[in-house]
Amino acid sequence: MRHHNKRQQRGGSCDFDRERWAQADRVGRGCMMASFLDKHPAAGMSVVELKLWLGEPSTYADFEDPAYLVAQAAANGGAVREQLLVFRIDRLSGRVIEAVLRPPG
Repeated sequence: MRHHNKRQQRGGSCDFDRERWAQADRVGRGCMMASFLDKHPAAGMSVVELKLWLGEPSTYADFEDPAYLVAQAAANGGAVREQLLVFRIDRLSGRVIEAVLRPPG
């Protein structure tokens, strides 16, 4: 008996892939976000490692925390909800403490 999760059932389009992430728009990145965090837990990751996986950040939160613009498409065709995927960095170690979603701006 084979086990399939929902991401696989949708043709794998939401499975994280570094090259697809680099080409994806904010909705595509929003789709891959959970897969990335499942496959590559961010806590303890260095900023260099993070950028190797995700590329240069869209912006920085609190001046130093790398942040990537992601969005979730509404199922009913409503407005897209943009968020920033922020990787909070420990200032002493230079490593990720946690990944959090917050409104942009």
